[in-house]
Amino acid sequence: MADSPAPWSVIILEKEKRYLSRLPRKERERLLDAMSALKTDPFAGDVARLKGDHDGWRLRVGRWRILFVADRENKAVVIAGLGPRGDVYK
Repeated sequence: MADSPAPWSVIILEKEKRYLSRLPRKERERLLDAMSALKTDPFAGDVARLKGDHDGWRLRVGRWRILFVADRENKAVVIAGLGPRGDVYK
């Protein structure tokens, strides 16, 4: 039986932690579950590279977007943005 790949670490910046703490419990849990899934494979699911002046990736979770930067060398995902679709890219 093959070993599963080493998990990625997920780092949530302080600003995003504060934003999450103000959300209703149901939405907060949904976003935290999506972030937890990034530990297995940050490029699985509804993930796309950001275009234009933005650097990184976005994960779509319903009407929410999670913006992140993936450090492949250190197997780390840094959550750099979080919010509803219309606001998060500004």
